[in-house]
Amino acid sequence: MSALEAELLRARSRIMADVAASLRELVPRLPPGEVASDWRGPAQRAFEEALMVQLGRVRRVAASCEVASDALLGAAGRLEAAP
Repeated sequence: MSALEAELLRARSRIMADVAASLRELVPRLPPGEVASDWRGPAQRAFEEALMVQLGRVRRVAASCEVASDALLGAAGRLEAAP
């Protein structure tokens, strides 16, 4: 396994850990009975707000992954082109 492949695997593990942590934080906020059809009002709004916060975090992680991926691909291309 090359150093680049190892770094990609480490980055992937970190990303998955961040997403899992976000989901673990969100699940306890589900109303009793998970998504019972009769829950409305403040509980629903609180859940939706918590969900939007978590989605924002996932979007930020995805954006940073895209930047990191582009940087790694650029570095890999330069390494391959080097004599």
